[in-house]
Amino acid sequence: MRRIKYDSGFTLIEILVVVSIVAVIIAIAVPVFNNQLVQARIAADQANVRILNSVSKAYGVSHGTISGDIFQGIPTDTARIDALINDGYLGEPPVVQQEDKRFVWSTTGQTWHTDDASYVLTGDSITLGSGYYQTAITGYSGSETNIVIPGSINGTAINTIYQDSFKHKGLTQISFSGESTVTRIHARAFQDNALTSVSLPNSLTRIDFGAFSGNPNLNSVSIGANVTTIEGNAFNGGDSFKNLYFSAEGGAGTYLFKDGVWVKSS
Repeated sequence: MRRIKYDSGFTLIEILVVVSIVAVIIAIAVPVFNNQLVQARIAADQANVRILNSVSKAYGVSHGTISGDIFQGIPTDTARIDALINDGYLGEPPVVQQEDKRFVWSTTGQTWHTDDASYVLTGDSITLGSGYYQTAITGYSGSETNIVIPGSINGTAINTIYQDSFKHKGLTQISFSGESTVTRIHARAFQDNALTSVSLPNSLTRIDFGAFSGNPNLNSVSIGANVTTIEGNAFNGGDSFKNLYFSAEGGAGTYLFKDGVWVKSS
């Protein structure tokens, strides 16, 4: 009688070897896939930036503003994109693919780029004053470093940034909402941070001593024409910003910090 030969199957060692090989393959493949996904998102955002820059130039030509501020009189990035849509240059708002990023318009370079998403301050991270200073921000307890100061908090219109309120908070960028009614920034309000650019509201009339000093990377300030008082050392570079602002060449516009002094952007 002939014996039937049965296969013995895989041994435990063979199975463990196969599982180990699969684990190694996955360990290699997952980071590669994630990196490709990140690169794809960056490429998509770069493509949208190119589209935004192209249609913005066309918008500037049609409105006669291509040689100056293309979005003259339009204060926020959301409003600028809405203007492009309303004029038929965009079908819908572009969606940022990268996490924690947004499309930002540079008033200095007159171009779009992606930047870290900003955080609009709320009453949870802000302390308001009392009495005479009930419309003033007197303290910030949040951890966000790219912030937008809104026109009002919990129904209270903000018109003052009190002294030391944002001092040494690690801020990298600040801006004010288009509805801002802030008229005064007190002494040292934004001192000792890591700010690179500041866009001040048109409502602002006064900047006190050292308000933005101690920000070694601050190289761009956009400011309106209504400021009547700038105290000493309000920005890096001593009083060069103040002196230029109140000179015939100064006034409203964007100022750049170059070689230790402030110059007005052409």
